[in-house]
Amino acid sequence: MAATRRHLIALLALASSILVLPAVPSSAESMCTATLVVTSGEFTDPTAWSSGSVPGPGDYACVPRTTKATLSTNGTVDGVSIAGTLDGAGTLTVSDGGTPDVSQLTGIVSTAGLTIAAGSLVVDEAWLSGSSTLSVSPGATARVISTRLEHLVPVDQGHRLGGHRRHPRSGGIAR
Repeated sequence: MAATRRHLIALLALASSILVLPAVPSSAESMCTATLVVTSGEFTDPTAWSSGSVPGPGDYACVPRTTKATLSTNGTVDGVSIAGTLDGAGTLTVSDGGTPDVSQLTGIVSTAGLTIAAGSLVVDEAWLSGSSTLSVSPGATARVISTRLEHLVPVDQGHRLGGHRRHPRSGGIAR
């Protein structure tokens, strides 16, 4: 009886923790309203995007692996999935005005800025290089995942994370 009760309590604790964590989208491609369709292109070039227009506040923008979007000016999107490279002097702000409320960073942010103004960002084995920055506004969250726990970098609300690089052995973010 005591063992069954302990198992029930453990199951309830596990279930409640699952409900609290934001869901990680299994496939960013299914959420994309604008996908970069050129190998390398300017973020503000409408011909570089599957939608035929520059991603804006109502769009979930996707930069697939092996592609590079250059952000020369600041931009705002509803959500983003960066598996390729975001480069340039501008800052991309994620406003999270709709669903889903989880953005993903599994690629490279090189010299550009990425600001999470609302919602959540899941960072999984990403690379921030040069003068790149990752800013998480109060009320927004970032969850950094790594294949090796000792390489996790905590990101607190209202703080910036910049100039970090991929750890050469584990692939995680190194300080």
